[in-house]
Amino acid sequence: AMLENLPNQIYTFRAQDSKRDDQTGRITPSDYSQDHSGLLTELSLAVGARVMLNKNIDVQDGLVNSAAGIVAGFLPPPSPDTPSDQYLPKYILVQFNDERVGKKCRLSSSKLLPPTQQHSTPIARMETQLRLGRSSKVTSKRLQFPLTPAWAVTIHKEQGKTEDQLVVSTRGTFNPE
Repeated sequence: AMLENLPNQIYTFRAQDSKRDDQTGRITPSDYSQDHSGLLTELSLAVGARVMLNKNIDVQDGLVNSAAGIVAGFLPPPSPDTPSDQYLPKYILVQFNDERVGKKCRLSSSKLLPPTQQHSTPIARMETQLRLGRSSKVTSKRLQFPLTPAWAVTIHKEQGKTEDQLVVSTRGTFNPE
């Protein structure tokens, strides 16, 4: 619900799924409705949206599962007439809450980043592979940005973290005596 409150255009990025048959080598597009090894089937984002990484990209660089930040932009930026469900940037630019996260990545891609975006970390799509069934000769692949909207986090993701600020809703949990 929070995404709709943002004044910016919402874009939806669909995962690209494919299946490969090891015996025939044939690759066919496929459509898995469920999330695949942490990568979402559909990801809807806008500039200003809170996001969280849902895969480890570079542990040394702090780009780890559950690192949180805000979408700062897209590269290359969308043209005004691009339909919101057909736009596919190469990178989603994320400004992480902790500036140490993605520092190495930002330095190595500083030429790529617009001058106003030097504090943002470019996140590219990632590929995951999954065997369909234990004895299966079929491998499925998913290509998607390793991000998830993070307006709310589960207590599991939150456990063991130190937070500067926290908003807790206790609506419906306490009743007057």
